[in-house]
Amino acid sequence: MDRLEAAAISVPGVEVRVVQRCTSTNDLLLQERDAARPLLVAAEEQTAGRGRRGRRWQSAPGAGILFSLARRVRRPPRELAALSLVAGVAVTRALRRLGVAQAALKWPNDLVVNGAKLGGILVETRSQAAASHAVIGIGINCRGGEGLELRLRRRVASLDQFVEIRDRNPIIAGIARALLEALDAFERKGLAAVRAVKWGWHDGTAWTSIATVSLIEFAASSDHINPFSITHEDPERIVISNVAGDGAHQLLVNWTSIFDAEPLWLHGEAERCGVRSRYDRPEQLGPDRWAALVAARAVHTGPCLVVNAGTATTIDMLSGDGLFLGGAISPGIDLMRFVLHEHTGRLPIQEGSFRDAPRNTLDAIETGCRHAQAGAVERMHRAMGGNPLCIVSGGAGRPLLDLLPLPSRYIENLVLDGLARIALSERAVAR
Repeated sequence: MDRLEAAAISVPGVEVRVVQRCTSTNDLLLQERDAARPLLVAAEEQTAGRGRRGRRWQSAPGAGILFSLARRVRRPPRELAALSLVAGVAVTRALRRLGVAQAALKWPNDLVVNGAKLGGILVETRSQAAASHAVIGIGINCRGGEGLELRLRRRVASLDQFVEIRDRNPIIAGIARALLEALDAFERKGLAAVRAVKWGWHDGTAWTSIATVSLIEFAASSDHINPFSITHEDPERIVISNVAGDGAHQLLVNWTSIFDAEPLWLHGEAERCGVRSRYDRPEQLGPDRWAALVAARAVHTGPCLVVNAGTATTIDMLSGDGLFLGGAISPGIDLMRFVLHEHTGRLPIQEGSFRDAPRNTLDAIETGCRHAQAGAVERMHRAMGGNPLCIVSGGAGRPLLDLLPLPSRYIENLVLDGLARIALSERAVAR
């Protein structure tokens, strides 16, 4: 049987310890003084492992992955309840990269495969003045799922049913790295780290209402809150563009299950609503980009450059006859700031002001990032040739528009407009 070894759990910037036996790895880390760098403790056996609401976590010695990761999190205390979803999405992605293709998160803290419980997550925090001390406990069944299923009288899965388990150490390291990446994003963007659902009700002619729901905010506040349950009667059609990952997908499945209509989960296609794709593999085009192209075609029949400025900035070329010629993706403004903060001597991450001649570091970073965004759009405009209209959307779209010396138009809900256009086309086909 493989043994856990601290030296074999390689996670840059993290102190790693291995213990043979303890009450629970979360308990050990909660007793630690808040360290300057992250700390990971893994155990072969826990005598008092626990899950949510104090439920006992059972695992035979050496049969599971049992570890906790402690890290400072610089976010307001009111946002810390969101950490469970942040961690759950990160661990699910790590398991899928490992080869467990059907791994999923069952809110709030269960890791499942086809409905069978594979593991669980327990997040505990300790608030402090400048930052909070977060401890994230992970328990995953590696071997012996069949025996656990008989003992617990519920469906249980184990990793060895899906992938070969030769060494647990690199698996722990991979999950820990995924957690740290997710925590970095959460620290940078808070509740926006798992993004939000922007949704609208369309009566076939126009939007009757549009709203934005923070995924984490709703998921963290209650197991049972459904933002759609007190809004409208059953919709005729539901069309969804999801670029926020598995956690968002599961929440949307749960939320829309109250309606009779079966959701259409949009993905890139070869052709739709007068737009044809020249992408090498059309299905790999992001659904938000595809919806934006459909909407742009509906509002402008000439050539255009479709720009969506958010977490990432996408710049897509649409010809006058509806042919998607290709496009570019670059980091958005916030992501640019964060990369500078993380990788160049901790430059400040706060937002500065755009200036013609910046005279302080904050303004220099802000101005440089905004010039980079505008420059990318201008270069793509020039590459397209002619003088296409630049259609801009997204949360960072208006400031970008101000910098563009191009024929431009801002459309606030371009992706939603595309989804409505697709829903109407589906209705027409059905009739």
